[in-house]
Amino acid sequence: MTTTTTTESGTSETDGPRPLCSPVRAPDPGVCTARRSVPRALAAAPYPLPEQSNPTAVTVGDYVGDGALDLAVGLHTTQTINILENTGNGEFVDAMQSDVFGHLVVDLVATDLECDGEHEFFVVGYGPEVEWVRLSGGDFSAQTPIVVPEGGYSLAVGDLIPDEDNSPEIVVAVGHVTEDVVGSVQVIGRVDGELASGAGAMGYAGRSPWEITMLQTDQGARVLVADSDWFDLDEVGVAGDQHVSLLQASGDALGLVPDDRSPIAMDFQNPYAIAVGNFTTTNDVVQIAVAEKLVVGGVEDSITPGRVRVFELGDSGFAPVTSFDVEVGPRALAAADLDCDGYSDLVISNSGLAAPASPGGVLQVAYGGGDFGSPSTIESVFTGLQGGGTRIGVGDFDGDGVPSAAVADWGGARVFVIDHVP
Repeated sequence: MTTTTTTESGTSETDGPRPLCSPVRAPDPGVCTARRSVPRALAAAPYPLPEQSNPTAVTVGDYVGDGALDLAVGLHTTQTINILENTGNGEFVDAMQSDVFGHLVVDLVATDLECDGEHEFFVVGYGPEVEWVRLSGGDFSAQTPIVVPEGGYSLAVGDLIPDEDNSPEIVVAVGHVTEDVVGSVQVIGRVDGELASGAGAMGYAGRSPWEITMLQTDQGARVLVADSDWFDLDEVGVAGDQHVSLLQASGDALGLVPDDRSPIAMDFQNPYAIAVGNFTTTNDVVQIAVAEKLVVGGVEDSITPGRVRVFELGDSGFAPVTSFDVEVGPRALAAADLDCDGYSDLVISNSGLAAPASPGGVLQVAYGGGDFGSPSTIESVFTGLQGGGTRIGVGDFDGDGVPSAAVADWGGARVFVIDHVP
């Protein structure tokens, strides 16, 4: 939670880690660069985190400074960031931890908003601010929080404002704390040299924006935002129709307006996650995968399978490509070519039953290609997730040219790194 971003987050956004604050893009972390075929077989290696920490979001970057890609994990309940250091061969050890934030950690992104070559981490939770820390010389230092109207659920980072500074902006989905709150999407950038939040896209994001993802189009950067309104339930407990919209910057100001091709569709059922890739074609087109949680019988008590729907962006708008069922409770998606066939594969973190918490979540991979989404293309990599995380990290951790993914296990207090079986 794809085609072009300025982020280090290694999420479903596919422009991946690049030189900090540089206009030159690095290779997509989800693209295979190995000159060999890779079997469609994956294994999940667990890495423990503090008990009852409830890890939720994973980002990827060289945080230790040794050239290998490390993991930064947002811990929801302990309200910290843990850095898992890559030992150099794709295995990880606990390296450092931030101080405690002032609110629960729901989502996490990493970038260099200061343009000083140092890593910065931004977290959002249920408080009316975006908190952030700088990592320098192995130490975290807290920075002045950035005020937003309400608590939030999702962050994205990219060079959204069409100016000449080549520096990224942060986008945050806020709202959904109470039933009468109207959600908005806020842009955080520099105003007179200081970081501040600008005007939001009130109403266009729906009442309860959940997932936001940065997207690059021929017309510049855009923001995909999913309205997943838990309170929009009819009398039989089925989620009402919701939408996924496409927003763009309003000139060079910190504001957003709807794109002419927005929304993608108006009949989503609790869209929880978005990924961008080329799932059914290797042509230069943008395809968008949206996971629907399909809540039935209450806010988090769904017992029905989730669903993934794929759309393709054309000159005049979005066209449906395919849809398929996944396991219960999809909460995060990431696109990466795990089998090196030129198509994006889709990593799906399913939470299973959220109440009561129990091992029942399934970590799935849907392999891309012309038959994307058919039963023969979907692999269950691990069947014991205790609630999936909100952000999946993607990167080549062992330097073999093949992408891997890192998925948080909420109730299991661990991160799973999935990679191909040699």
